[in-house]
Amino acid sequence: MKKIALITGASKGIGAATAKTLAQEGFIIILHYFQGEKEAYLVKKEIELKNGKVYLIQGDLSKEKDIKQVA
Repeated sequence: MKKIALITGASKGIGAATAKTLAQEGFIIILHYFQGEKEAYLVKKEIELKNGKVYLIQGDLSKEKDIKQVA
């Protein structure tokens, strides 16, 4: 069974570090960001360079419609 992790706020800081660590542990990463698109793509690229699998999802989790998109 594949392990999947949804990391919110993952374009920088603790979220980015968590995403990278879990990717190294074999998790497929769903990397959420709100405004840090450039940073999110850099995290994605870094994970992919180490053969990790990562998907990006953008949304404002203070808005119900965006929460539904993430879910």
